[in-house]
Amino acid sequence: EYLKLQVRFNTRTRCVEMKTSHHTEDSGALQKGADFVAAFMLGFEVQDAVALLRLDDLYIESFQVTDVKLLRGDHLSRAVGRIAGQDGKTRFAIENATRTRIVIAD
Repeated sequence: EYLKLQVRFNTRTRCVEMKTSHHTEDSGALQKGADFVAAFMLGFEVQDAVALLRLDDLYIESFQVTDVKLLRGDHLSRAVGRIAGQDGKTRFAIENATRTRIVIAD
């Protein structure tokens, strides 16, 4: 509605398909729509994903902890736990200091 794109979910291939319509005004609408869907699928709240549509200076980036350091089993769980912190305190501190949103998902 905001980007005036045509969006549908193909149940056979389990993909979200988007295309512009004659009502689409923004040339970057498809990219913004793809970023919105990617953010939602990564686990961001809808409010944060909608912010990607409204603001031009927002970007989404994701990585796996194992891309940074090769860890397995309990070591990987401890590393993720250190990022989250007790009751999410470390995560909130990182978010506030860097003005970002962090989703910790497995």
